[in-house]
Amino acid sequence: MKCEDMTEAEPTNEPTAFLSRVDEHETPRMDFGPTDKEPEGGEKRTHARLAAISETALLLDAEGTVLATNQIAVRVNGCGTDRIVGRCVYDFFTPQQAGILKTAASEAVQTGRTGRTELKYWGRTYDCSCYPIFDTQRKVVQLAVFATDITEGIRAKEELQRAKESAEAANQQLVEVNKQLELAIDRANEMAMRADRASRAKSEFLANMSHEIRTPMNGVIGMTGLLLDTDLNSEQREYTETICASANSLIQIINNVLDLSKIEAGRMELEIIDFDLRTAIKNVYDMLAPKASEKGLELSCVVHPEIPSWLKGDPGKLRQILVNLMGNSVKFTDEGRIVTRVSPERETDTHVTVQFTVTDTGIGIPVDRQGCLFKSFSQVDISTTRLYGGTGLGLAISKQLVEMMGGQIGIERKEGKGSTFWFTASFEKQQLQKEAPQPLICDMRGKRILAVDENPAIREILCAHLASWDCRYRAAAGAQEALSMLAHAVEAGDPFHLVIVEQVMQGMDGEAFGRAIKSDPTLKDTLLVMLASGGQRGDAARTKEIGFAAYLTRPTSRSQLFDCLATVLGGPPGQIGDGWKPTFVTRHTLVEAQKRRVRILVAEDNEINRKLALSLLEKLGYRVDTVSNGREAVKALEMLAYDIVLMDVRMPEMDGLEATSVIRNEQSGVRNHRVPIIAVTADAMSGDKERFIDAGMDDYISKPIESRELLDVIERHLAGRHPGQDTAADETTFAENKTGSDRKDIFDRDELMRRVGGDEQLLKELLSKSLQYIPAQLRGLRHAMEGNDLILAGDCAHAIKGISANLAAHALRKVAYEMELAGRDRDLNSARTLANKLENEFEKFQIIANR
Repeated sequence: MKCEDMTEAEPTNEPTAFLSRVDEHETPRMDFGPTDKEPEGGEKRTHARLAAISETALLLDAEGTVLATNQIAVRVNGCGTDRIVGRCVYDFFTPQQAGILKTAASEAVQTGRTGRTELKYWGRTYDCSCYPIFDTQRKVVQLAVFATDITEGIRAKEELQRAKESAEAANQQLVEVNKQLELAIDRANEMAMRADRASRAKSEFLANMSHEIRTPMNGVIGMTGLLLDTDLNSEQREYTETICASANSLIQIINNVLDLSKIEAGRMELEIIDFDLRTAIKNVYDMLAPKASEKGLELSCVVHPEIPSWLKGDPGKLRQILVNLMGNSVKFTDEGRIVTRVSPERETDTHVTVQFTVTDTGIGIPVDRQGCLFKSFSQVDISTTRLYGGTGLGLAISKQLVEMMGGQIGIERKEGKGSTFWFTASFEKQQLQKEAPQPLICDMRGKRILAVDENPAIREILCAHLASWDCRYRAAAGAQEALSMLAHAVEAGDPFHLVIVEQVMQGMDGEAFGRAIKSDPTLKDTLLVMLASGGQRGDAARTKEIGFAAYLTRPTSRSQLFDCLATVLGGPPGQIGDGWKPTFVTRHTLVEAQKRRVRILVAEDNEINRKLALSLLEKLGYRVDTVSNGREAVKALEMLAYDIVLMDVRMPEMDGLEATSVIRNEQSGVRNHRVPIIAVTADAMSGDKERFIDAGMDDYISKPIESRELLDVIERHLAGRHPGQDTAADETTFAENKTGSDRKDIFDRDELMRRVGGDEQLLKELLSKSLQYIPAQLRGLRHAMEGNDLILAGDCAHAIKGISANLAAHALRKVAYEMELAGRDRDLNSARTLANKLENEFEKFQIIANR
């Protein structure tokens, strides 16, 4: 309330409003003393009371004259007390402000209740309260006015309101953002679905294209293989071999592209099955050994003896990685050696992490190109004049597969000194499978054996093998060192039983070493095994004349070396070293001996098919027994421990699936519940493969049975391999067998002749029996049709289909197959038509077969 200049009071156009009035009983009683007469000391008491109030305070009479004030009011107005007291309070305000305050004061005087209002004064806002003061007659004679500065509170309230409005605006923006985010998520999901559909479409397209390409390529490869078996001149043979090699390369490229598409689509999965690690490695070794041998390379593999063999994992994917790495080493190495080492990295009670290292002496990899090795479509040589070719997918696929196996892959960084690739993979141990013992021909434990080779890697491999067989062994780097060790052993009374020696060595070669041994009376009874890097005609006969017990050509697998040593050392007890000479052992004698130890059971109800299977297997060198149904197969397995079973699926009394169920039942009386069972079927319907595997069978082979295919499936399972390792190839074969051949030849005599191995007598015998068997089935079919028994008719057609497939009677087989389907579908009209057509086709076959 500035008093220097009344016109300087801040004008305001803001509307004035009374604050809510309090009730009468809420009106405070302001006791400033008697109003009619101020006793002595009353003024001081009034001033004291006003001074005690912590806000602006004025004491007015009923007309508005200031009777007293406190120092706070003085400070607010900026003038002395004497210039305030005695003046009308309304003079300190603008007319508008004065009117607002006068209204509140009049209300208090007239009603006796507290009047309240807000008042703007010099840029500040005050909450003004006018309290009435009564005399003894309850008449309002004075007013106590209190003004509280609420400017900051109002500002805080306004800021709070602005904050609230901002928050509401922000919340509205957030709602809008959420809507946009939801729309973006919906768009992203839609795009992801489209991408997934596109990926599936691409994968399906690639799979279909792969199949469509594989089908004619298999025909190219198969026919060129047959062509190579014929008499060709050198130029024709060269052209044919080039076609075959190119076709195989194209198939490999197709497989790589398909694998990459599966990985990119997230559809590549591991097949976790029981497998033998050493057998899986041996399969890769055997696959690459011929190519390495052609280039004059030493291909070797060292498996640490402490690594468990029986694991759970995907042996097919593991083989794919090893083939890529070892195959690259063979491809990029022109001379020297390639060594694969397999060692344990970590092992627990349930799992083992294995490290694989492939080292070669090839061209090496530039350091600046090593970073792109595991990227798709990347090659070390990026020039347009590359020598080695390739898609650059092998290492990229290997990296993905290794990571799926919980491992890592890399390369040791060096240039111009060959290359060393490594990778790790984690496998689960088989809990219920103990280490399968080697089929001992003799017990080699404790036998003292000396390995002689200039190559330290080869010595390391030989020593690792000998250690795993509990032999007492030593190694020598040359012939002279070996002779010295042999002499000292004799002097110590602990001579070596056997020496393994490399054929080509500096100074004294293997043959000269053997002559030195046999000419020494103290050493002449030592058994000798020759390892030849590249066998030449006449080498085996010459080493036999020298006195060697065995002659093996490299590459030599671990199991082959074991069989060789066990055979050589397996003489009559107590006669080793006493002049006993075993049968001369070669790679071929080992293979034949192994086959003679294999016993195969064939379960087939058709006599002609039994005869064919028996003939084929015996020609391959196996011992074979045959039975005519599943029940007889179970009985045979109860009496003898067969190594493999060829089981026809559809047989009377007990079919192949039922028999398999009994064999796999641990409560049954068969000797070996885990014997490999191969389904033999003329059916090749989609889903049958899975049905056979689910029933407990290990693999399948389709009729007509080809000798090469039969040998492959037997060797695969005798070597410990599991079905499904080459899924793509299996599916292709399955699809081709399902659709059958479109050729309309009535009878392909040449095909049947190849199938029986050129045995003219067997061919005639099969034809003679078939011309008796098929008419009997046709009579049964006619009888079934007369009784509208389509199930029996289908069974008769199935029997005809199987025998005609084996006889290469393609047209007859096709009609029989259609008749079988009509029987299954209960299609009586089609069955009647096909029954007549089947008899017509047989008459055509009979005429040509009798020529």
